[in-house]
Amino acid sequence: MPTASGGDRSAWSPGGPAIETGYPPKSGGFEPRRADEQPLPVPRISSERIIGFDIARVFAALAATWLHAVESPQLGWTNDFGRFAVPFFNVAAAIFLIFSLERHPEARFGGYALRRLQKLYLPFLAWTAIYVLARYVKGAFFGAGTLEIRWGHLLLSGVSLQLWFLPFLALASMAGFLVGRAILRRRARTLALSALAVAAAIFLATTPERSFHEVFPRVLPVLSEHGLEYFFGRVWARLPSFLMGFVFGLMLVEFGESRVLRRRGGFRRRLFGLGALGL
Repeated sequence: MPTASGGDRSAWSPGGPAIETGYPPKSGGFEPRRADEQPLPVPRISSERIIGFDIARVFAALAATWLHAVESPQLGWTNDFGRFAVPFFNVAAAIFLIFSLERHPEARFGGYALRRLQKLYLPFLAWTAIYVLARYVKGAFFGAGTLEIRWGHLLLSGVSLQLWFLPFLALASMAGFLVGRAILRRRARTLALSALAVAAAIFLATTPERSFHEVFPRVLPVLSEHGLEYFFGRVWARLPSFLMGFVFGLMLVEFGESRVLRRRGGFRRRLFGLGALGL
């Protein structure tokens, strides 16, 4: 029986030629393919991973761990090698947020926000509770000093230095979702907001946080009273990388180049993808 590829669908008979049956082979059976019959195309995978990004993410995770773990005088100077980790994760999160909005323009903010809270904020709350419990146990049994906790520590800053990043990324992603959905594929809005974002990123990156407090001296006491001074300082230092990644993602989508990162290709495409995320 002729097939879509031009060959015959036949059963194989031992000791003789192929015999036409008119039926597809049974599960697990054997059907020889004629020389002129082309193999069936392999279905494309809808979601492809970027190997370069996965490799960079592993190095960034190791760098972040090293940054917070090493305290000895002999190795303390190596902490600076790990400071690229948080900017890298910010840039990557912002870029892939824009790509996600391009692929799923029908996505609702409520569903996205719920997923962000489940993946980022709930782990933050869980680890905050663990650290608080550990601090109190340490104080009760080993005579350590009491821990002064305010609502800002419990909800945003965390009681350990590295926890602030989880609520920051959750809030930045949700804000980016609303802004990106409002301006995506609207070139005038995209260019205008991108210019503002770049200007804000440059201002934050080149202006020390203390300059802000010198201009607005009443802000710092309020932040300290509520346990938000550390979170504010970290946001000031790390928001520029998220803004730049957001703008970079918008430019890729606006000018039609985001497919470079989503399609398999040669060395140039893979190199472009890794370089873009490294920016």
